[in-house]
Amino acid sequence: MKRIGVFLFLFAVLGFFSQGAVAWSAQSDSTTEDAAIQNARQQYREYLKQLKVLNQQFNKVTGDMAKIIKEEGVPTWETGNLDLGLGSGEADIKDLGNTLEVRMELPGLDKNSLLVTLSDDKMLRIRGKKKFDDKNPDVDRSVELPAVVEKQGMGASYEDGVLIVTLKKDLSRLEETRIPVQ
Repeated sequence: MKRIGVFLFLFAVLGFFSQGAVAWSAQSDSTTEDAAIQNARQQYREYLKQLKVLNQQFNKVTGDMAKIIKEEGVPTWETGNLDLGLGSGEADIKDLGNTLEVRMELPGLDKNSLLVTLSDDKMLRIRGKKKFDDKNPDVDRSVELPAVVEKQGMGASYEDGVLIVTLKKDLSRLEETRIPVQ
């Protein structure tokens, strides 16, 4: 009987300690979890601070860049449209032998406001007004031609936002003249 009593005593003690160990383990896990949560929150706050600093730096840099771009007159995206003032603004000049063809994309111009002039037999100037642009209503573009052209036989057409100017080269002025060397 004594053995049974000792056995029950050991069983009760072991049961008590095992319950205490489980409770202590749960408390320990809870403390560890709380510490881990606090650590994660602290790291997250630190991350947000760094992100805020980066955002401020980004806004400063982009603000400075926007200011420089505006001062330099570089084309920018505004309200979803690339505003270059002259469509692409680039003149595509093709040499077709006896003639030159100048092609420019100038979308949104009022055809009746277009004025194309030639000066010094080599400088083409295009002026016009845009129909629906309050920011850049006037277009004024000059293009130096690669050859001297005649004043007769010129023509221009404007269709679907593309201006095409056809000019006849002055072949008499293209002849090579020998210059004597002394």
